[in-house]
Amino acid sequence: MITDSPNPLLEIINQQHELQLALKEYLSKATSLLQVSLDQDFLTHPPTTIYGYLWALDDFVEKSKDLNEQALKLFDPLSLTSDISAQGDEMKSF
Repeated sequence: MITDSPNPLLEIINQQHELQLALKEYLSKATSLLQVSLDQDFLTHPPTTIYGYLWALDDFVEKSKDLNEQALKLFDPLSLTSDISAQGDEMKSF
């Protein structure tokens, strides 16, 4: 992670880095569950176990989607422009 700085672009990069780490974790968990569910013996488990696996897989995919949306919002051109403008206004007051 980059050191703390008043620079809004560095803050966005730090936030993006944290979101990507969390996204990687959820996708790794989802992949593991998917691999287990594709095993030939998976359907021999009780329906409640299968349901639990699929529920967890769905949860990991939804959390991954949410993290991706958050990451995309960080790079919204309008928010970047307003952050940079705000920093410029702060610099003018010195």
